[in-house]
Amino acid sequence: MTVRAMALGLLAGALSVGGLLAAPTPAHAEVSARKAEAVTGLRLAKPTTSGDRAGFTAKWRRTTGARGYRLRWSTSPTMSPATGAGPRGTSYVLRNLPQGVSVCVQVRAKLRSGKGPWSPVVCRTTPRLDRVAPPWVDGQRLEGAPASTVAVTLTWPRTIGATSYQVDWAPGSGDVQRSSAKKTGGAAVSGTPAEHRTIGGLTPNRTYCFQVRAVGKWGTGLRSTKACKLTMPLDRGVPASSFGLTMATWNVCSYMCRSWSARSAAVNARIVNDMDADVVAVQEALNATPTMNAGLTGYTRACQVGDNNPAPLPGTQAGRQSLFVRTSSYAVVPGTNRGILFSPVSGEDNTKGACWVELIDRASGQHVVVVSVHLMPGGAARHDRYRGAQMQALLTAIAARYPAGAPPIVLGGDLNSYRGKYDDLPRVRLEAAGFRDAFEVAGHYGSPTFRSSMNNWSVVPRSIYPWGNHLDHVFASAGVHVASWRLDEPTTATAAGDRYSRLLSDHSPVIVSLLIPAAALTPR
Repeated sequence: MTVRAMALGLLAGALSVGGLLAAPTPAHAEVSARKAEAVTGLRLAKPTTSGDRAGFTAKWRRTTGARGYRLRWSTSPTMSPATGAGPRGTSYVLRNLPQGVSVCVQVRAKLRSGKGPWSPVVCRTTPRLDRVAPPWVDGQRLEGAPASTVAVTLTWPRTIGATSYQVDWAPGSGDVQRSSAKKTGGAAVSGTPAEHRTIGGLTPNRTYCFQVRAVGKWGTGLRSTKACKLTMPLDRGVPASSFGLTMATWNVCSYMCRSWSARSAAVNARIVNDMDADVVAVQEALNATPTMNAGLTGYTRACQVGDNNPAPLPGTQAGRQSLFVRTSSYAVVPGTNRGILFSPVSGEDNTKGACWVELIDRASGQHVVVVSVHLMPGGAARHDRYRGAQMQALLTAIAARYPAGAPPIVLGGDLNSYRGKYDDLPRVRLEAAGFRDAFEVAGHYGSPTFRSSMNNWSVVPRSIYPWGNHLDHVFASAGVHVASWRLDEPTTATAAGDRYSRLLSDHSPVIVSLLIPAAALTPR
């Protein structure tokens, strides 16, 4: 072989080896193809809220050769556990996600040759729009001249993230959303801690229920708990001429609860310094009545169980129910005080009774009868019947003292009953006699109406929807306007919600302000 031939051979071999080195291996070809098949541009867009759930739309760029895609999502960036779907296009709507949590997604292409690689993980926090806290009616008024309809004002705490609110209402106490008579309106964000919506044109003396939900940037929130309200009757408007009376009723639990001696001074101080009540009706007062006689500065005991009773009371019963009057506002009509114990029922609590007295308003000279009453406890239907009989006995006894007709009457006490508890016969008997519950007909409410007057020594307010299931009531006779109603229980706002700060009994005082029609009454 010549030298030239040998050189050409070596060059050819070198070129052949270089060619072999430059040619792609099958593994390199697969990696390159998979990079080309990887999904890009994944993002989470269009956040939404609906009720207590949230959603996103996952979007990505089209992958060449893709016959579809596999999408998976998880609340963990490790994607375990994960939920999957198989969209054919380049977007997918994720629904029913929890609100306010990080949601992570990945997507890969389905290829003719198999599956593409998972895209990088993309995470985003779902939007949050809280459920509106329970609303309540904090005011109502008669509309028109003459009055023919009622307007109520609904209130609820501000909801973070709300840009407006949707308010639904319907007559009756049933499901608002299923009512064929449901109406819907909007409410603007006020910029204050409390939101409001006034709804007019309602039928007087009729129950309506309401629900509210927040509307935010991304959608709507969950509807609130139902709030219900009996609207003001036409005969409970502001009288043309009237005199005022503020009554408090308070079951102080002085002989069935823990040490009265440790609470008595604080109870007296709250009545004298904080309540601003003309009349204080007290129940379970066996131990309280003597200490209040001495400790309620500016008040006088106007009546108690046992006063002017034709027969001696059995055992130690005097003072179990009593009533105190602020002497600067009202004078007691001598000899009008009386206190009765209800007829005993075998096997039941027979310590309940009532007292009443006639007063004169010092400013106007008008007369009014005020009552403190405590009815039998018990959760059975028979107890409702017993309570109805006790209330009827009380009304009959008062009427017997006024054969020519009594002045206006205001009755406060622990009735151990509320609307919806069996037939609520105490209320039925009172309404038949022309009385109405101040809780139902008040023009203004100074505390949430769903908070029960029976606190049961819990610093967490007992919220019972929709009525509050109050055991403690003030009823007023025909024509009396109830200007306001409130629970008088000091409350402190905490991170966990409102908390009672100075509980002094297992019941909270109920205080109402009344405007009583003035009339030319003959002194009695």
